[in-house]
Amino acid sequence: MHLLQSFVLAAPDKGGGIKDLLTGLLGDAQTLLITTTAVMAVWFVIWSWIRTRSVVPTLGALLLGAMVLWGVNNIGGLRSTVEKDIKEHGGPTGGDTGIRD
Repeated sequence: MHLLQSFVLAAPDKGGGIKDLLTGLLGDAQTLLITTTAVMAVWFVIWSWIRTRSVVPTLGALLLGAMVLWGVNNIGGLRSTVEKDIKEHGGPTGGDTGIRD
């Protein structure tokens, strides 16, 4: 179904509509981001091996790529952990952090 058809056929009063469409698009964008990050991590490891022909830099590239991929996959968990820490400790100045519940 094309994007324009989705807007025309979706009835907002029946619980569907633009909200469901945007949720699907955001899910697709997140999947694309994770896939792109994985491809870049694999390329980083291969390029490291081609340039150095050494195991240590290649393992370093592999670990770095794995950490970046883990971070991209768990961005929601990382965000909630950081927000919790900021709320607990009162932020860098001890005042309002700007984070609302």
